[in-house]
Amino acid sequence: MRHLIERYPPAFAPEGEGGAPGGDGGQADPGNSQPESNEAAGASPAGDPPAEPYRPDGLPETMYGDNDHGTIDKMAEALKGYRDRDAQRQLPETAEAYSQFDLESAPEEIRPMIGELASDPLFGKVSAIALERGVPVGDMQAITLSLYSAAHEAGLFEQHIDPAQERSLLLPDSAATLPKEQQDQAIDQRLQANSDFVDLMVQNAGLDKAVGEHAKLMLMDTAAGNRFFEWIAGQVQGTDRAQPQPGQGGNTGASRREQLRAELAKPEMQPGHRMFDRAKYDALESEYRTVVGN
Repeated sequence: MRHLIERYPPAFAPEGEGGAPGGDGGQADPGNSQPESNEAAGASPAGDPPAEPYRPDGLPETMYGDNDHGTIDKMAEALKGYRDRDAQRQLPETAEAYSQFDLESAPEEIRPMIGELASDPLFGKVSAIALERGVPVGDMQAITLSLYSAAHEAGLFEQHIDPAQERSLLLPDSAATLPKEQQDQAIDQRLQANSDFVDLMVQNAGLDKAVGEHAKLMLMDTAAGNRFFEWIAGQVQGTDRAQPQPGQGGNTGASRREQLRAELAKPEMQPGHRMFDRAKYDALESEYRTVVGN
């Protein structure tokens, strides 16, 4: 029996002796004798696969790394590339920068039109929107050159006109040696005379006003157009026709009457014209009445 008791100590031993719960020499609580679970130790449960790296929705496969750190590194590298590209594109500070083309690099056939864009109000409005939307100068100019080249190939552009050159072609021979200011006045007088002739045809010859205005709009910006008006005026007024000389026969009275009529029909013979000469007009009118007999 003694041996049996020694082998199996009593469940309730005196305090301080072995075997009692909570005693220094007692056995551990069977309920607490189990090892900590895998979850409490921070490890995955036995048999569960390791957690997958985070994969943001829509991210290209080429951006994924071996783990989350690798993915972030690749994304940071791509972001730096985008930032470097945007820095190289250099957005302008003002809309005027869009019209500063390198004309030498533009196609020769559209250089005159491209050179005038700086003063083109339509292009100015487009440039303002481009600046607002963050369009780089290079992109805007590339689009413009492509558009103008295509329009030129399609025949949408009129022949380019150099106003200074056209004016020089209208300089009368009689003013060739005059100072520049007087030359400009002579050219302006010639242009005004052609415009007045069209207005006279509207007033006295039944030309539709809209037709006359259209003709001036389409023709008066070139020297050739102005010479056309002068040819028409010569035909109408008879100033370009050879007149019979005394002794050569023909009805000299009728010829003189036509001459006087043509002189009186000239724009400067009209009372409202800025070069109207009352004395000359009265003299021609008096002679005309004498020839006609009124």
